Amino acid sequence: MKNSNFLRIYTEIVNEKLPENNLECILNALWPAGRDFDNSLKLGICISGSGVLYSDYGSQNFREDNAMIIFPNQKYKLYAYEPHTKWVCMETDVYRLFGESSLINAEYAYKLLKESYDNSIIISGSKYGHIKDIIKKILSASSDKLEYKIDFVALHMCELFLELKKFTPTTKHSVISGNSNVPDVIKPAIKTIENQYNKEIKIDELASICYLSPAGFRRKFNEAMGVSPKSYLTNVRIKMAQLLLKRTDLTICEIASRVGYANVSPFGRSFKLITGCSPKEYRDKFGKPKLKDPYPIIYSNSLEKFRIGAWYAIDAKYLSDEFIRDIARAGINLIFVGYDYSLEREFILKYSYLYGIECILVDNSLFKGEKLRIDDYMSSSAFLGNMIIEYPMYHELGVIGKRIESYSKKLHDKIPFVVLYPMYASGKQMGIDDYRQYINTFADNCIEKVLCVNIYPCYIGHEYKKLTYKDYLQNLSIVSEACRKNNLDMWIIIQSISFHESVRIPDKIDLRWQMYCCLSFGAKSITHFCYCLPVKRPGSIDVFSGAMISIKGEKTDTWYNAREVNYEIHRLSDTYMSHNHLGAFLVNEDSELPYMHFENQYTDFKYIRKLNCDKPLLVGCFEKANGNGVAFTLVNMTDLWKNESVVVSFETVPCKKLCVYKNGYANESLETTYTVELSCGEGVFVTLDF
Repeated sequence: MKNSNFLRIYTEIVNEKLPENNLECILNALWPAGRDFDNSLKLGICISGSGVLYSDYGSQNFREDNAMIIFPNQKYKLYAYEPHTKWVCMETDVYRLFGESSLINAEYAYKLLKESYDNSIIISGSKYGHIKDIIKKILSASSDKLEYKIDFVALHMCELFLELKKFTPTTKHSVISGNSNVPDVIKPAIKTIENQYNKEIKIDELASICYLSPAGFRRKFNEAMGVSPKSYLTNVRIKMAQLLLKRTDLTICEIASRVGYANVSPFGRSFKLITGCSPKEYRDKFGKPKLKDPYPIIYSNSLEKFRIGAWYAIDAKYLSDEFIRDIARAGINLIFVGYDYSLEREFILKYSYLYGIECILVDNSLFKGEKLRIDDYMSSSAFLGNMIIEYPMYHELGVIGKRIESYSKKLHDKIPFVVLYPMYASGKQMGIDDYRQYINTFADNCIEKVLCVNIYPCYIGHEYKKLTYKDYLQNLSIVSEACRKNNLDMWIIIQSISFHESVRIPDKIDLRWQMYCCLSFGAKSITHFCYCLPVKRPGSIDVFSGAMISIKGEKTDTWYNAREVNYEIHRLSDTYMSHNHLGAFLVNEDSELPYMHFENQYTDFKYIRKLNCDKPLLVGCFEKANGNGVAFTLVNMTDLWKNESVVVSFETVPCKKLCVYKNGYANESLETTYTVELSCGEGVFVTLDF
């Protein structure tokens, strides 16, 4: 028989009662799983009594026939509601277990462990009976004296990890919060605390949504959760703060504000009470290495911030708080969440807010019976708006306008989002042959805040030659004119993926070129299509490839290319957003490049005296919204296939300060002449202050 001295099975009697109103005492008493072994994993079945499990995550109630999983490096403590509460437990060094097994590939087993879950869990309710059955099989195999005991335990352990890996984030959240044991009457309060922990929450308001008196609510909450509502809220806030301390570069003051504290002092006191150390000490111990992150997560409280979005941003197979953090680390601060993810919506909104991401939600129940239904998520700080419709036909614009008006009356600060057809759509698709009339009718008659169009210009020709949609600039120009006329924000969805054999996967040059072209026409938001591979719909001929996240959930070259360009745009975005768009024009228009043409070019920009370049350029023109100044873009418009750089020299009218944003970085000059080299697809943003 193999050596199994790294595995033990035992009975644990819990008599200690929960200390009343003394959270510090409770948390100081937490001890790590692994008291007997390193890398310890502990499983148990409660065979009698009831009580509460306290852990790093918070509190979870348990009772007879509930199961418990304590993962390695988790601190926890069991308290009893009834005397002589009894558990049958197994504890093992999980790494030695897999290493000793002759049937299990240890590397595969470690991967499963990492991908399952890393918080202590109480398994309860018939819905998760199969999980409890696996734990019972592990306990049974652990107590046997068979020759192959280690192999049986390891096999069942892998089975357990595979089942846990299937949990959606919503399921995980439901299981670890112990909500199956929570009386329905206080569930609205739990949901409110979990979703609005960053806001001021009053006990009277929680009691009201539970239809209880404040005193009755406090009593029922304490009975169900083992702590007061205030303590529960504090636990949630500190848990979120721990994630931000470990995974972001936000200052402690910024973190305090983000998790609901108006002042850093009470935040520090609460944090130390719960974790036993100050926020600084916690970051020093568990945080990121103290190196300057070239791609810090972008947080902005400005309503006028530049938004870089992601379509198909979520893949439920890989959804976790780290998955959402990686979206933010790609320089994306806006995601579109499809109706397929209604079950995960609460989780997505919670962690999107944590990492500075806003969400536009697709909700099929939005206008059920023409009554607006958004109460489940309208209070979330990450909620930006709803998708009203994608690709309306011309004859539908009147109905869409009424829906937008109804939406805006109820949610005046949210965006009713509509995606319009691009110019290459057929008259049959749009319901009209005149594209300009299609766009202008929407802009003139819809009480909208934004006008959004998707335009995908990156094609591929013979011998993989790069081709570009011939009316790309004309399409941007028509949309830009309508936005200026109706004071709408122009949003563009750009191509970041291939969806047909005739469409190429955009590289870094293509991504940068699309973004600077959009800026030159005054875009206030740019969204990538797509972040994850879209789900292929029945009957669709699309074949998707080259998304930022692969089918295996891994970052692709597109993710890294998009991140570099996204952060370049973010670096100049505050300055860019302080200017209003006037129009655009071309220099050295090349008839051999069909995309190098658009109507109604701007001719009244008098601030560039000389512009010397022998290659085609796109120039976008702007004036400062508040103050005395102007700005312009310069974009290299040479054939993307040729990959040519250009040198541009220009002279402006006299000004106090000239600043050229290249690669997003400001280069100031007191001179009115400047020379800059632009690589293929590259652009610069130039400001003049008077």
